[in-house]
Amino acid sequence: SKTEAEYDSICDKIEHGLSMIGVAAYEDKLQEEVPETIRFFVNAGVVVWMLTGDKLETGIEIGKNCGLADSSRIFLVDCGCNDVKVPVEERRKLQIAHVKSKLEEAAQIAEGEKVTLAVDGLALDVAMQTEDIVPIFITVAMRIQAAMCCRLTPAQKR
Repeated sequence: SKTEAEYDSICDKIEHGLSMIGVAAYEDKLQEEVPETIRFFVNAGVVVWMLTGDKLETGIEIGKNCGLADSSRIFLVDCGCNDVKVPVEERRKLQIAHVKSKLEEAAQIAEGEKVTLAVDGLALDVAMQTEDIVPIFITVAMRIQAAMCCRLTPAQKR
């Protein structure tokens, strides 16, 4: 979205030339037997969709740790162009073309092998709100083994 791109641009400007004086990390462990339970459902043919606000990279790692992407290829669908210097209308056209191309590729690959879809919130918006992409997205959704939808807004998780 425009707001997210503007936020990222501001963060890039603010977070430039900083020196790190301390680092903290927190690991949010999965509850007991979550990976086994998810693998059970995936192996039974249930298509599991993980919805998270986490960054794509974090979401993919969570998906691997909880068994969503164990035996499948992870296919990434993002928006491509997020450059705020590109005019909004042109950027949106580039994003639509990129998402459509990635989903068409995913549909072909998922026809012949196990695929876990990893998609960010902006690409998901494009896929769900662009009339000629919706049927492609539905085809992909019907063929995948699992999906990891990352960087979702609270509204997208409803």
